[in-house]
Amino acid sequence: MGEFRDIMGNKDFTFQESAETKELAIRGHSEVSLRMFVRSSPDPAGDITVTLNGLGTTKPPVTLAADSEFHMALWTGLRPGHYKATLRCTQPLNGRQKTGIYAFATDAPEFEADQ
Repeated sequence: MGEFRDIMGNKDFTFQESAETKELAIRGHSEVSLRMFVRSSPDPAGDITVTLNGLGTTKPPVTLAADSEFHMALWTGLRPGHYKATLRCTQPLNGRQKTGIYAFATDAPEFEADQ
């Protein structure tokens, strides 16, 4: 793995009942790594599950604690291409909003992300 670089800085997320999906493209090496940092409050109840989809593959979901601290998901051995990271709450929100902050970092030499 090379040096990780921030893709877009910290961004806010908010969702109700469903999920929030973020898209990004990573280019360069034959294999790249991607980090996603997520911080969410414990209210309403439920941790955050992140699923990474891309290039005909779905990585197993990663569950990150919603305790107002940053937690990291790491995916390695990714082929360059377009990916979607989907954030979901592990508990029903019943109309309430789940909010927090996320950030991406990669060792790919080139990248783009939706803002």
